[in-house]
Amino acid sequence: MRDLGYEFSDAVAEIVDNSIQAGANVIQVNLQFDGYESYLTVLDNGVGMTPAEIREALRFGSMRDYEQDDLGKFGLGLKTSSLSQCDSLTVSSRNSQKKVQIHSYSWDMDHINKVDQWEILPIQTNELLNPVVEHLYLTTGTAVTWERLNRLLNFQDPAGGRAENDFKRLIQELKISLGATFHRYLTGEQRSKKVMIFVNGDLVESWDPFCRAEKKTVEMESFSIPIAMDGKKGLVKFRPFVLPAQSQFSSASAHLRAGGPAKWNKQQGFYIYRAGRLLQSGGWCGLRTSDEHSKLARVLVEIPAGFDDLFKVNISKMKINFPREMREETVHKLAPTLKKANDSYRTQGEASFSGASVYEADDKHFEKLVGNFLFKLDADWNLSPGTAKDVLPKLYRQATPSERRYLLRIFKRLAGEELTSLQSSV
Repeated sequence: MRDLGYEFSDAVAEIVDNSIQAGANVIQVNLQFDGYESYLTVLDNGVGMTPAEIREALRFGSMRDYEQDDLGKFGLGLKTSSLSQCDSLTVSSRNSQKKVQIHSYSWDMDHINKVDQWEILPIQTNELLNPVVEHLYLTTGTAVTWERLNRLLNFQDPAGGRAENDFKRLIQELKISLGATFHRYLTGEQRSKKVMIFVNGDLVESWDPFCRAEKKTVEMESFSIPIAMDGKKGLVKFRPFVLPAQSQFSSASAHLRAGGPAKWNKQQGFYIYRAGRLLQSGGWCGLRTSDEHSKLARVLVEIPAGFDDLFKVNISKMKINFPREMREETVHKLAPTLKKANDSYRTQGEASFSGASVYEADDKHFEKLVGNFLFKLDADWNLSPGTAKDVLPKLYRQATPSERRYLLRIFKRLAGEELTSLQSSV
């Protein structure tokens, strides 16, 4: 169960789910690198838990009454996500506003291996990390602590420079991932009171996959598809968007940020939410393949509460399957969005030369860039003088953005280093 396939950021998101469900509006994630003593804490200001509730929360397949819009479901996420990254999981909590009383229990894999029993350990307050005690002295809430991060710092020397650099990389990736997964909570779109998430003291910025703040973003017509399961009926809601091409973005930095964690091509497709929480970020769920011409299309999909089994939402919330009965209708209703994305890409799109420049269909940059070398191509190809100069720029203007990139790569290869030098000086 420790090998369900959690990535680090997804595992942390499971803990944040629990904090939001407990009513927290301030969640602090802290990662401290100290070699073998490295640790992670997630501190929240939610309602907290009684000792009995902590023990039940730590039971695999814990029992609780899940509401339809709860972020959890299986009673496994806290344990499986945490122990996929560490060998020691401690949950500490305070549920009384008037009285400072902290209760803690821990799953310790070394202890389990030693006694060969499924046994959680009570932890005294003086055994807790100082940041945990300080936090729970100030507020009600819960603190989740990961220690002995052997699975996370999987290096021959967990105290070495490579391990420390990887730890820093994980911190940056976590900020981006949490900003995407919980963006509707961070902005208050999901509930009236915003949630603030901090990673090592830095406020996590929300990442809107649909770039709704961009003036050139086009929201297409929404639609819904009815579904049924075990006598229940519901609607899957779709809100398609076509994002601006690079040349239409408000700034280069806005376009770069809009590319998302996986970059433009992989971020196209469905953004699937349950209870406002992002479950899947991009991809077409097998309904079509991702390609360059559809990369501007992104679709907000709302799964109704109580239909997880129909969509095969797994424990780690990382994989969604569309029911067979709604696939054909989804493809049909998305056709206008995909056409709009294709047209926008072709008419307003961009081609890059070594990823450095934007070329519009009517500009003269291409001729300026390679003009001095077109006569050389005439000679190399045994053409009449001026043929390449007359024909190739016309081909370039008529080409799609992806075809332009291929043309530029060909010219770079033909002209060699001289062309590279010319391009950098233009």
